[in-house]
Amino acid sequence: MALATPLLVVLLVLLLHAAVLGADVVAAQAAAQQAARAAAVGGDAAAHEAVAEAAGHRPVRLLLEPPPAARTVGDRVTARVELSSAAFAPFGATVWVPGQATFAVER
Repeated sequence: MALATPLLVVLLVLLLHAAVLGADVVAAQAAAQQAARAAAVGGDAAAHEAVAEAAGHRPVRLLLEPPPAARTVGDRVTARVELSSAAFAPFGATVWVPGQATFAVER
């Protein structure tokens, strides 16, 4: 019994971190979708605003492809997002969670 309690606590902490990391993966994908949609409709500035809003207070990186000058109506624009995960921040580690989405350029 003395060994079971610490093992149970470790298991619960690992489960909690896995849940937070899973939520971060969903958040990164949602941020990528919002950025790609904004880039397809309103351009790069709108995409950067959308991803910053979706990320909230966490650091985020955004890469849009192709460059704005190479996009025409009907082409595809891809947003690649890396969101800083909150799962391991208490331990001082920075884990970047990726997300990617592609939309057709409308304007």
